Amino acid sequence: MLKKSQATQKKRRGFSLMEVMSAIVIIAVVATASVTGLSALRGKANAKMDQTNMAELNSKCQAYHLEHGTWPSANMKQLADSGYVESANFTTPFGGRYTFDRKQLTVVNRYAPTP
Repeated sequence: MLKKSQATQKKRRGFSLMEVMSAIVIIAVVATASVTGLSALRGKANAKMDQTNMAELNSKCQAYHLEHGTWPSANMKQLADSGYVESANFTTPFGGRYTFDRKQLTVVNRYAPTP
């Protein structure tokens, strides 16, 4: 005859409901923490990409001004027409469009979040 502990061990074949539920809760906590961390990194990456894009567009606008003697219009279509950029698609990482401000003589992004 088997001892009671051996009989209990042979009868048990899978995980209990509590073990499965605790594993799901742990996975959910880890997933939530990682998604929160990634969204913060995405915001920093978009801000850095925005700065890089504006610096590049500013240099293209200055080159256009040196060659043509005038600044591009607000939508900067002349940059694409003159071959300074490949296309006139100046979308920002935040969903808007870059524009050229003739008063400040610089490219601006009115859709960027304020720091």
